[in-house]
Amino acid sequence: MGIAPDSAFVYRYLVNSGTMGVGREQEGVFLINLLFDSFMYALRTDYFMFGRVDKLLCKSIASAVKSVGETKVIELMAGAGWLQKGLSEQGLDVYATDDFSIAQSDDYFEPDQAVMVEQWHNITEHMTDFKVIPGASVRKQDAFEALTQSNRKVVILNWPHPNTLLIADILEHCYRTNKMIVYISPEDKNFRNLFADAKEDGDQDHFIDVPETPYSFTKGQQLRIGFWRSVPPWYEIQRERTVARMASRKDTTTQTAWKKVTLLGTLGVLAAASLFYKQGRFTHYANRFYRKR
Repeated sequence: MGIAPDSAFVYRYLVNSGTMGVGREQEGVFLINLLFDSFMYALRTDYFMFGRVDKLLCKSIASAVKSVGETKVIELMAGAGWLQKGLSEQGLDVYATDDFSIAQSDDYFEPDQAVMVEQWHNITEHMTDFKVIPGASVRKQDAFEALTQSNRKVVILNWPHPNTLLIADILEHCYRTNKMIVYISPEDKNFRNLFADAKEDGDQDHFIDVPETPYSFTKGQQLRIGFWRSVPPWYEIQRERTVARMASRKDTTTQTAWKKVTLLGTLGVLAAASLFYKQGRFTHYANRFYRKR
């Protein structure tokens, strides 16, 4: 049951919204955005991929995690297991959990998305046929329970359900236990917006991004990697080791390159000397031959 508007709907929307007639370029941009949004809805309703997961994203996350000496991570609210499968293929050991409450939900979509789905198809979307994708491994377990029972240092939240209290508890636990957080979400769902209704005063976005965080190239999606409230000592130590290892590797590479240049130079000199020697010997015998004649 793919969510994609038919051509008549698109035409009516263009006319009613006043977009029609504003120029081909504007119409083209609108249609591209509309098709992209339709594609994303189809991913959610047909394949239960709520955040766009691709090979580049998985490779970037795996590289960032491995750069601090970690290969074991825990993913909370993992859904159908798209990210779990992708990261596993990149060499990470991913313990993924979900309570599968989505299978009993008839209104998982946000209100504006549900309205668009109803307008396009005159249906109320449901998730009763939800299942984990082939090749993925997702255990049925409450998110906070799984987190408190795990000693893994890296926690992944990929488009988590916007339960403010649950996410706040997860972040605070990560802070108390010095865990790194990989957070993938809609672009407008930063922590300041997420906790906008929190009772505490002041800025609620206490997320500290680590240097050189990879970027999500998916429209409307953000990727953040870092810590909540403070950076723990273990990360600083691992970061220093990584920098030192990369510098050592660079020095080794430079030395190897110079050795190759030196070797090639030596071989070049020997080849030239051999050539001159052979030419000299040839000239010597040629002169003797002509003298005899």
